[in-house]
Amino acid sequence: MAEAYRNLIAGGALPLATTDNLNFGNPEKPEIMGQLVGAIKGIGEAVAALDMPIVSGNVSLYNETDGQGILPTPTIGAVGLLTNTDEMIAGLPSEGDLAVVIGATEGHLGQSALLAEMFGREDGDAPRVDLAAEKRNGGFLQANRKLLSITLTAKPLKEAFSTHLLITGAEKRAALERAEKLSPVDAPIRAVWPNLSVHWAE
Repeated sequence: MAEAYRNLIAGGALPLATTDNLNFGNPEKPEIMGQLVGAIKGIGEAVAALDMPIVSGNVSLYNETDGQGILPTPTIGAVGLLTNTDEMIAGLPSEGDLAVVIGATEGHLGQSALLAEMFGREDGDAPRVDLAAEKRNGGFLQANRKLLSITLTAKPLKEAFSTHLLITGAEKRAALERAEKLSPVDAPIRAVWPNLSVHWAE
C-alpha cells in the first residue's frame, strides 16, 4: 500500500483509490486463515490512513502444490489523478542534480530481495511501515510541487525501503541508456510528451 501511494505521489498524481488481489493457500488451515485475516486488517488500516479506499478486487484461495501453500501474496494496484500533464513529476537526471530523500531512512535489509538473491538469506521481518509518516511525506511533496522543476527526478521518494535507493539509481541509468537509443519514429511522440518513451512505473 505504501509503495503504491508513493508511486502516485512521486509522479505528481493525487492518490484516489485502490484495488487488491489476495492470493493465498488453503484457508481451512489455521495458519493460512491467519495470513489472510492479517492481510485484510493491514490493507484496511492502510487505505484508511492514506485515504485510498478499496473500490474493487478479487481473491484467489487454495493455491498450493502437494499440500504446500504459496507464500501469502496480497497485490495492490492504485489509481490517481493528474488534471493536466504540467502536474506530472518526470524527467531524467542530469549532471549536477541532487537526490533528495524525504523522510527517515533506517537501512532495513530484513526480507529484502538483495538479502535473498545475493546471500540466500531470509532473515528478519519486513520493514515497519509508518502510515502517518507516509501521509505526511506525501502531503509535503504535493504542497510543494509547484516549487519543483518538471524535470525533477522524484523516483527515490517511492523507493524508500532497504536498498531501493541503489536500485533506483540503476533504473535511472537504464532509462538514460534507453533514451540514447530512441529511434527516429519516436520523434513525433516526444515532441508532444518528451519523456513518454522513458517513463514507467512498477
